[in-house]
Order: sequence, then C-alpha cells, then structure tokens
Amino acid sequence: MTETHHPNAERILIFTHGEGNARWAQRMLGRMELTGEICPDMEALCQGIEQGAGAVLASAEALPPEVLAQLRTVLEGQPFWSLLPVVVLVGERDTPWSMDWTPELFQSLRGVIMLTRPVHLLILRNVLHNALESRRRQYQVRDLVARLEVGVRQRDEFLAMLGHELRNPLAPIRNLVDVFRMSDDLPLHLEEGLELMDLQVGHLNRLVDDLLDVARVTQGRIALHKTRLDLGEVVRQAVGQVEWLIESRRHRLTVDLPSRPLLIEADATRLVQVVTNLLDNAAKYTDPGGRIRLLARREDGQAVLRVQDTGAGIPVDLLPNIFDLFAQGARAPDRAPGGLGLGLSLVRRLVEMHGGQVQARSSGPGRGSELEVRLPILKTPPMAESSVPEEEPRPQRPILVVDDDPAVAKALSLLLRSLGHSVQTAFGGHEALELARRQTPQIVLLDLGMPEMDGFEVARRLRQAHGPALKLVALTGYGREQDQERVREAGFDHHLLKPARMEDIQALLSGEDTPKGKV
Repeated sequence: MTETHHPNAERILIFTHGEGNARWAQRMLGRMELTGEICPDMEALCQGIEQGAGAVLASAEALPPEVLAQLRTVLEGQPFWSLLPVVVLVGERDTPWSMDWTPELFQSLRGVIMLTRPVHLLILRNVLHNALESRRRQYQVRDLVARLEVGVRQRDEFLAMLGHELRNPLAPIRNLVDVFRMSDDLPLHLEEGLELMDLQVGHLNRLVDDLLDVARVTQGRIALHKTRLDLGEVVRQAVGQVEWLIESRRHRLTVDLPSRPLLIEADATRLVQVVTNLLDNAAKYTDPGGRIRLLARREDGQAVLRVQDTGAGIPVDLLPNIFDLFAQGARAPDRAPGGLGLGLSLVRRLVEMHGGQVQARSSGPGRGSELEVRLPILKTPPMAESSVPEEEPRPQRPILVVDDDPAVAKALSLLLRSLGHSVQTAFGGHEALELARRQTPQIVLLDLGMPEMDGFEVARRLRQAHGPALKLVALTGYGREQDQERVREAGFDHHLLKPARMEDIQALLSGEDTPKGKV
C-alpha cells in the first residue's frame, strides 16, 4: 500500500480533568516527539474527532457516564474505515463513580485501550506509537477506497460509452436484416446468411447487456419489478431465446416441467435472463450433438430449477469459484467461444436478489455439469385475471426518425417503410423540428446523443409545439439506470435500447405499450 502523509493522523487529542493535567500531558507527549492538542471540553473533543485525529488520550475522571455516552455516539458515527484509538488512563484513586461504571461502559466503546496509572512512560509511548501507526493505515485505507470509487465511477462511464458505441453499429445491421427477410423471393443462401447475421447480432448484443448488467448489479443499481410468475412460462421464454444456439450446435434439449403451475414472485425479465444464461452456458460448453436437460420441480417448499448437460464439466479447483466474475476454466482450441465469464456471475447476483441460491455440481472435466437454482415459492393462489377485450388493429401512423448517424437513421426508416408506415428521416435536431412543423408525426423515434441539439432538447421543443398526443420514443445506446431516469424526467413515453428488436418496435407502433421508461 502506498505510503501517504496525513497530518491529521499524527495529532493526539488530549482530554483530561483540569487544565494543569492537560498541559502536563501535552509536555509529556512533546518529550516523546508526539503532537498533543488540548480539548478543553466535550464539544472541542467531538470537533477534533470530526476534523480527523490520530488518537485520543483521556483520563477516566474526565469521562463521567453522560460524557462517555456522547463520546460513544461520536465514535459509532465514524466512517466504516475508521477505528479511532482512544487511550484512557485509569487510576486507583479516581472518583468513586468511575470505578463503579468504568468496565461496562468502556468495554462498549470501539478502539478503547485502558492503561492503569501509574503507567511507565515507555509503555505509554509504545502504546501511542502503535495507535498512531494503526491510524495511518486507516487513512491509507480511506484513500484507497476513494481511489477505487473513482475507478468504479470511471469504469461505469466507460462501459456506458462502450455500450453506446457498440450498439450504434449493431442497430442498422439488425434493421436491414429484418428488411431483407421480408422478401418472399430471397435465394436460399441469402436466407441462411441473413439468419447467421441475425444470430451474431443477437450474440454481440447479449455480451454488451451482460457487461453492463454486471456493473449495474455490482453497484446495486438494478431494481426488480416483481410479479406473480409461473416458473414454467419463464422457462419457455428462455428456451425460445437460446433455441438458435442449441440448434446450431445440434444439441438435444429435454425440458421437464411440472403439470401444475410453479408460482413464484420475481422479475420476469431478469429471471428469463437467469435461465437464458444457464442454457447458454450449457450449450457453449457441450460438444456438438450433446444432451441438455432442463427440469423444474417443487422441493421442500422451494421452486427448484436444474440445467444438466453432458459437456466439458467443471474442474474441482474451479467449482467453488465458478460464479465469480470473469471465472473461466481452461479452454481447448476446439471449444466454442465461452464469452467473457460474465453470465454465471450475473446469474448468482440476480438469483440472490430474488432471495434464492444457486449451486454448481460436476464430477470433473469431461463429465458434464449441473447448475441448480432455488427460489422461494408462492403458497397463495394467483388472483383471477379479468378478461380484456381485444383491440382493433390501429392504423399505421406517420413516423419521424431522428438520428445523427445516417446509417442508423436510414436503416430504421427503411425497416419502418417496409412495414407500411409513412416515414420522415432527420439527421439532427433542427432538421427534425422543421420536418415536424411541416407535417406533424404521431410517433418520433429520437436519438439522444446528438451534436448541436441533443435529443432531450428536441423532445422538449416537440412536446411544447405538438402537445401530449405526440408519442416520443428515446432510441439510444445508453441504457444505464440514470439514463432511463433522465429519459422519464424529460417526458419521453418510451425508452428503446439499440439495436431494438423488430417485434418491440411493432408492438410499440401497434399501441401495445410497455411500461414507461422500461428497456
């Protein structure tokens, strides 16, 4: 640890009964080449502790019960890294009350060192020097924590920018893939190529999501939106998301679900993410043609989900750390890419946020593995859902697409026109306002990070000019919690993350609104 000079870590606060005793203590510390600062009353002592100190040297007779209670409050309010040494001199001739209450009250204080008078000056000197050395280390820990916090903040800002920069080029690729797949007369080899492109875009998008999600979960910035769920339905959604990977590696997947609903209280999006990551992990680390089994059960009052595979297995030395961030075993040259070692770490954190546990089992390399998730089960039956009449399909609407990246704007506009919509395209804020003035759109898909006039200012002006009937959709590569909050505060109706899936765009355009601000 780097040595850092902290002036406050060198001074000793003196708190004794009587000014004469305090002056004597100050001279004694001076002969020991130590710096003593007299605190005439409890207010001065508390202020000195608040400003920072290396230690406190006090006499027991200066600490009656009410004063000691104040001192305890101050010491308990210190930061987590701080344990201020308090050296108390207690003598046999102290006031009677001090002998009666000293043991109990002093023992409740953190960092207290009690010395019986008369104390040898050499012993006192050694005790104070050791206390100051301990305090210096504490200040170094404080500085280290501060540097780490700065590093974490810079990391999060970098990840947010990285996510934005990676999502921007992915968005037009996905949009164009969707456009070309609408054609009825594509040659077979082009259909296969488009399918492969779509799979790779999805893979890259999941890597970006996992990277950002790990950072958000680690910092406690993910809020769960829990509802009553059937674990079987969660499994079915997850299987649908990784079916392409399982089929591409020619695995045989068996899904074993209970005949009755297995009700839990969970965030549907996050729990689907958990099951998807488990299946994704099994598929990647199982040789082509292997077997994967997913089963859900009710056991001991819990909902239990197990993913078993015949794949590479887990080495015994890695098994206890398999859910740690970036944990990966040795990868043979012929193995499928294993990702960044983020998926299982994210699984553990999300499961624990749901009040559950996750465990890994394996008999060793080449013998497959089993990953088990246990979640609290709901014992009460679900409330009956009221039937909702089906809505008539809404007419297609005039749409304005605004993005300073021409590739993104043109690809999205092309996709929307292929769906039959009337689309205007703007490559900046001023152009967007002018187009909206000439022909009022019903929906605006608006990028946020634009030069000259950002998306927030464009949204404010559009809302002012066209009122609440205009639907504003933030379409951006920024997906952090604070980004979503800022989008909500700016008055957007929705927040879509690049590259947006065609089904999400279609649902939004057809009026099937997702929760406001939900990505």
